[in-house]
Amino acid sequence: MTDTTTAAMPRQSLGVIGLLAESIGLIFRHFFNYLLALMIPAGLFVGLMAATFGAVGNAISALNTPAAVDAGVFGVIVGVAVAGMVLFAVVYALIVAVTVKIKRGERVAIIASMPRAMGAVLRLSLVGLCFIPIYVLLIATVAGVGSVAGNAAGAIAVLAAVVFGLWVSARLGLILPTVVAERIGISALGRSWHLTGGYVWPIIGGYLLLSFLSIATQVILSLLLSIPLIFVGDAQSLGVFSIAGWLLSVIPSLILTLLPLVFLTLVYLRLREIKEGTGAEDIARIFE
Repeated sequence: MTDTTTAAMPRQSLGVIGLLAESIGLIFRHFFNYLLALMIPAGLFVGLMAATFGAVGNAISALNTPAAVDAGVFGVIVGVAVAGMVLFAVVYALIVAVTVKIKRGERVAIIASMPRAMGAVLRLSLVGLCFIPIYVLLIATVAGVGSVAGNAAGAIAVLAAVVFGLWVSARLGLILPTVVAERIGISALGRSWHLTGGYVWPIIGGYLLLSFLSIATQVILSLLLSIPLIFVGDAQSLGVFSIAGWLLSVIPSLILTLLPLVFLTLVYLRLREIKEGTGAEDIARIFE
């Protein structure tokens, strides 16, 4: 039986601009915690890769055969791909944990959240393996139609591919926070579909705002960093300015990396609050 009271309630606003502003504020106020969430797994990743390369190199040197070289190269490629996937899963799980803890006003403990973050790796990998090929195939099909059609039809097909990609991204964009927060696997696709229902266009608007901020920031940085180079006359000064410019661009790059992850987490929390009455207090227990 339909709940007429709930059905009669007006739809609450997602507040994309507010969530985006809140994401930026959280990152600036708690930059050190977010930086640790990025750097600790990245440090472990680099150490693991160094150990792997060393072991593979020693094995290849010992065997010294073409087959061993081919097997070693293949092993390194597979190892880097798997390790990169694990790194992303751990980092994102930690970003969710940091954001939820901050929302609750609690102390953030990165190391204590690591076991839970590692627990999300297999589920995130499984969902990614099921979802990404389907998504890529659908987009490639629509784009392929555009490439074989005429100019006008091709342009329409490409536009349709872009719109379709944004729509699918919005409907399934909460898969990652859902997997981490609810500790589920394939069913995260259905959960994301349910949570984003009725809020697709606000979420797409959020994606477009994120893209605009990223492009605008990169353009402004490029302009600011290129101005001093106009007045540099020698190679040594040019090298100094290039290094200084790279260092100055590190923090904005980190912020742009963090921003979509934090934003999607806040969107997830907001939609659960709207549709299910679940707040950060309930979700934070996962990381205790």
